[in-house]
Amino acid sequence: MPPLNLLYLATYLKNRYQGKDATITVSILDLELEPLDARGLKEFFDNHPPDLVGITAHTNNMPAVARISRIAKLSCPAVKVVLGGPHPTVEPERTLQSVVDIDFISCGESEQTLLELVDTLRTGGSDLQGIRGLYFRDAKTGRISSTGHRDPIQNLMTVGQPDFNYVDIERYLKLPQSPGIWKRTWNMFTQRGCAFDCSFCASPKIHAYKVRFLPVSMVVTEIKEAVQKYRVEHVNFRDSNFTMNRARTIEICLELIRKGVKVSWNCETRVNIVDPVLLRVMKAAGCSKISFGVESGSPRILKKVDKKISLAQIKDAFEWCKNIDILTQAFFMVGFPTENDVDIQATKALIKQIKPDFLFVSVVVPLPGTRIFDEFKELGLIIDPDRYESFQFFFQAPAWRTLHHDVKDLVRLQRAMYSRYVFSLAYILRMVRQIRAWSQLRYYFGAILGFIDFISKRGLE
Repeated sequence: MPPLNLLYLATYLKNRYQGKDATITVSILDLELEPLDARGLKEFFDNHPPDLVGITAHTNNMPAVARISRIAKLSCPAVKVVLGGPHPTVEPERTLQSVVDIDFISCGESEQTLLELVDTLRTGGSDLQGIRGLYFRDAKTGRISSTGHRDPIQNLMTVGQPDFNYVDIERYLKLPQSPGIWKRTWNMFTQRGCAFDCSFCASPKIHAYKVRFLPVSMVVTEIKEAVQKYRVEHVNFRDSNFTMNRARTIEICLELIRKGVKVSWNCETRVNIVDPVLLRVMKAAGCSKISFGVESGSPRILKKVDKKISLAQIKDAFEWCKNIDILTQAFFMVGFPTENDVDIQATKALIKQIKPDFLFVSVVVPLPGTRIFDEFKELGLIIDPDRYESFQFFFQAPAWRTLHHDVKDLVRLQRAMYSRYVFSLAYILRMVRQIRAWSQLRYYFGAILGFIDFISKRGLE
């Protein structure tokens, strides 16, 4: 997927400097699309010496962040490094203490903070206290200072649409963007924030429970322009809960129909904020797939993690989608701190009952800044809190255990639940019946190879 967060930041800076006497040059390096080793990174910095390097940091990529920062400083000793993203937002002081090459941390939504930081650095200023949302290390004393909290941006129109000229968008359009979607796909946000408070999610620390929406006209205009300019066939809405505002969701759908925008699209949402009428309107407007975060089939676990959904709501949502041929994707997790075999059997039973078209089973990841992290820590279940690369949903053995399952158990449970479902005859037949084009067949073949590679990897146990 294109790095929308970086595109928003770059566009915001560009727009604010338009018409000013001073100019700045912004470039984006997507290391997920084009991985570079240490030598390649040094060559990049040598050939494009920056004044400021900004890096997005999640917990699992903190080791890479430290390496990139070190290489940037070695190539350009005067360069400043600013870090943003979920991990430094929830652990700013610890991050600055542990990575000596980081100069600043921008917490939460960073458009305004980054702009003010760039303005200050560009003019040679040193007074950072007026820049809300910033942590920094004093160059002389090494003392870490905070400038105080910055509220999330209220009016998303001030951010604007991202300028995709900063990347080779064609390369992203050709890549699979979501399971089961093989078309030329456009990624976009129509809102920011989440009003819910699941114990395994750090969103409240980043967005402060505040959900803000782009105007419907801006949403539909962006889609229409993407279709016309880039021959987009499908849209992947990346909002946490696309149907958060029911009336707005219907308005988007009706506007897509009224304007004759012919695209299919998928979204993520919750089972308790959909209903049959809403789903039929979404289907008529092109919705082809919905992803639901189910997490567990155990009512005890759902209550404990504050999911605030019921088994009845889960079953209804999947049944309603199946009745009108909307594909479903279900996210489940195994390895909650107190989860036992009875809870896991309940999850297996629910998966079998709702029959999602696409299934994701991850090991619970106790991300810093979440209440579930605190629970793991209080129970003494985190084996190595500094092995950051393990704090991801796939491809790494956990650095924690649960009260009833050790690391090997968690990995085996995850693989077994996947294999049992994906390799069942019923599931294979359902997938075969969906194939309508050679491109779709190629997509599924590649997905199967990737899945086999995942479950056959050794060393995760």
